[in-house]
Amino acid sequence: MPSPPLPVEKDYWMGPAYWPNRTQDWALLDDRITCIAVPGQRQLCTNAVLTHALTGGPVRLQVTTGLAVEGTGFAGFCLGTGGPGSDHRRAALVGTASGTGGGLLAAYDVDGSLSFRDHTDEQAQEAYAVLAAKEVGAAPPWALADSVTLTLDIEPGIGGTLTLRLSATDEDGTRRNTVTMTGVSPDEITGGLALVSAGPGETGATFWFRDLEATGPGVTVDDSHGLGPIIGTLFSVTGSVLKMTAQLAPGLQDPAAAVTLQTRSGGEGWTDRDTGRIGPGFAVALRVGDWDSSRATEYRVRYAGAGEDGTWGGTVPAEPGRDRPLRIATISCSKATHRVTDRSTDLQQGLPGDHPLGLYTPANVYFPYEPTVASIRAQEPDLLLAMGDQYYETSPTTKDTGAEPTLDFMYRYLQWLWAFRDVTRDVPTVVLVDDHDIYQGNLWGEAGRRIPGGKATGAGGYANAPEWINLVQAVQCGHNPDPVDPEPVRQGIGVYFTRFDYGGVTFAVLEDRKFKTGPNSPEGREDTTAVLLGERQERMLEGLADAAGPVVVVTQTMFAGVETDAAGRVTGTKDSDGWPAPARDRALQLIRQAGAVMLSGDTHLATLVRHRVDGQDGPMQFCGPAVGTSYSRWFSPAEPLPDAGGQPGTGTATDIFGNTFRVLAVANPLISQAEVEATIRDRGIGDRLLKQEGYGMCLVDHGAEVFRFEAWAWDSDPDRSGERPLAGWPVALPFDRA
Repeated sequence: MPSPPLPVEKDYWMGPAYWPNRTQDWALLDDRITCIAVPGQRQLCTNAVLTHALTGGPVRLQVTTGLAVEGTGFAGFCLGTGGPGSDHRRAALVGTASGTGGGLLAAYDVDGSLSFRDHTDEQAQEAYAVLAAKEVGAAPPWALADSVTLTLDIEPGIGGTLTLRLSATDEDGTRRNTVTMTGVSPDEITGGLALVSAGPGETGATFWFRDLEATGPGVTVDDSHGLGPIIGTLFSVTGSVLKMTAQLAPGLQDPAAAVTLQTRSGGEGWTDRDTGRIGPGFAVALRVGDWDSSRATEYRVRYAGAGEDGTWGGTVPAEPGRDRPLRIATISCSKATHRVTDRSTDLQQGLPGDHPLGLYTPANVYFPYEPTVASIRAQEPDLLLAMGDQYYETSPTTKDTGAEPTLDFMYRYLQWLWAFRDVTRDVPTVVLVDDHDIYQGNLWGEAGRRIPGGKATGAGGYANAPEWINLVQAVQCGHNPDPVDPEPVRQGIGVYFTRFDYGGVTFAVLEDRKFKTGPNSPEGREDTTAVLLGERQERMLEGLADAAGPVVVVTQTMFAGVETDAAGRVTGTKDSDGWPAPARDRALQLIRQAGAVMLSGDTHLATLVRHRVDGQDGPMQFCGPAVGTSYSRWFSPAEPLPDAGGQPGTGTATDIFGNTFRVLAVANPLISQAEVEATIRDRGIGDRLLKQEGYGMCLVDHGAEVFRFEAWAWDSDPDRSGERPLAGWPVALPFDRA
C-alpha cells in the first residue's frame, strides 16, 4: 500500500541558513519566518542561523519582527549558542531549556520592555532570568499590527569586556526604547546565533521574523554550513542496478519540480540518468538499470523548484573484487542527546565517577557524532550497514504522540542524515528500520497488524498509522536492494527483507521484528507456535545454501539473551531474538547451513557470540557498539563461565529461554550494573566516559578466507599510531569455521 504524499500547507524549509527547533514549530508564511508552535506546548522556540557564528567581537544584528499570535512572551536573538568552539550543527540544537552552552537572550517583550536574559541556568531551566541592564525609554505594549525592528550592537567595553545595546524601532524609524548591558565576557556571546520566539503557557504568543542582517568583524559567515534543499543521499548497487534516495528538506511540493540524477566519469560532461518527483517524506526515489559497477562514477542530484536550486553529489565506487578484503562498517542506536532540550533535567546523575552533562555541550549532545563519523571515514568502508534506531523518538526533544508524526520524524531523521551524509554520499548503504524508528520502545510486528485498541506493545503489532510506517520505511529503506518477496503484510505495510551480492559476498537482510509474535498475544503464549521470522524469510534463508562465496546475514538484534542482571544472573528479554526459542533454532539452523556469519545492532552492548543450536556450534554473531545512547546492558556473570577466554565476561552461558551461546568478546560499561541501579532507575547512563560506544567493522578477506570482527570506540582514530579496537577485538574466524 503506497503512502500518499504529505499534504503540505506551509513551507517548513526557510532556506539553507536556518535549522528550526523543531521542524513542525516553524514555517515560512508570507515570506516571513514564523513560529507556529502550539501555545502551551513550547515555552521557547529557537531557529538556528546555521551560516553565521559570533566570535566575541564587535557586531550589529538586526531583524524585523512582529506578533503572529497574540499573547504573552518575547522575541529576539539567542547569542553564543553552543559556546566557543562548538560544531555549528551541535550549536543548532539549542532549544527551550536553559543550560550550559545555551547562550544569552536579547529579548523584546510583548509588554514593550527590552531585556537581556540568561539561557545557561542548569537549575532553573525555564526561568530565563532577566540580567542586570539599564533600559531607557518607555515603549507601548506590542500590538498585533506592529512591525518592530530590533537592533543589537555589540561593542568593545572596559577591560576586554563587551557592551551590548539592544534597541526597538517602529517602521517609521521612531525608536521605542533601548537597553544596555556592560561587562559581558566575549565568551558569553561566542558561538552560534538563533532567532527566538518565547510564549510561556496556554496564553503564549508566537512571533514572525524577516530581514535578518549581521555585520561587523565579530560575525563570520560560512555558506558551506547551510543545509538543503537537498539534505543528502543514500544508495546501493546490486549488479547492474543503482538505487538512490535523494532526501529533500520539508517544504512546499512544487508539482513541476523534479530531482535529476546525473553522472560523469573521467571529467566528461554530465549525463542525465533518471528523474524523480518528491514523494512521501520529501524523498525522491531514483533508479538506473544499466549501471556499470566496474568503475567509479561521479554523480550529482539536482533540484529546481519552489524558487530554489540545489545540488548534492558524491562518488559511487567501483564494486570491490575478491582481490582485497570487503570492509563493512556497522552503526546503530544513534541518540542525539542524553538529556532532552525541551524540559528541565538534571545536570549530573550522581553515578560514581560521572561528569556533569552540560545541556548543550558535547558531554550531552552526542550529535553530530563527529569523532565517530571521522573514525568511520578513516576506515574507508566499502559498505555501511545502518542497523536500526537511527534516531530516538524521545531525543533531542520529547516524543510527538500523534498517529502520523511526520514532521517530528523528519526533525529527528534529518539530524541522522546530516551527521552521516559525508559517509553515505560515497559509500553504498543498507538501512534497517527498528522499533525506535517507528516510535515504539519495542516492536513485535505480528505481520503488520495494528496493536489492539488500548493494549501495550507486548500485545503485538504497530501503534502508528500504516501510511506513516510506510513513509518511514520509504525514506530510510527505499534505496535498499529490491526485496526478494515484495508482498506487503497486514494493513498494507511494505517489506524490505532481501538478498543481494556485493564485493564477492552474499548478503541476506532480515526484518526480525516485522513478523514476530507479540509475547502477550494469544499466539505468543505457546513458544512452539510463536513466529520469529515467518515462513517467507525462512524460505529466503533456505536459499542461501546455494551461495558461491562467504555469506553475511544482517539482522536487527541478537539471537539470544546476552545480558545479565545486577546480581550477575544470565537473563534475557522477549524483545531479543532468543524468543521464541523454537523459531530461533530453526532460523539458526538455516543460517548455519549457509556457512554465514551474522551482524546486528540494537542491544547497546558490543558482543561477539557463537550460538549453539541442537547441541552443536551454530553461527557467529557480531553486535557492534551503539553510536551513542542511554539505556545500558551488561554481560557480567557473577561466576566465571566455562570456556572463558582472556577477557572477563567471556565463556559459555544459557539464557532464560534455554538458548546456549559462547561469548567470545564483550564491551561492558565501565561502571557496574549494581552501581547504576542503586542510583538511577532506568539504567540510562549519560556520561560517555562510563560507556563503551562506537561502531563495528567486519572485514571479509577472500584471500585469507577469514572474517575479521572489530569493535571501535566512538572517539577512536584508526590512523593514530598504536590505536586499537576495544579490548577483546579483533577476532578472526576462518570461512570454514563459520
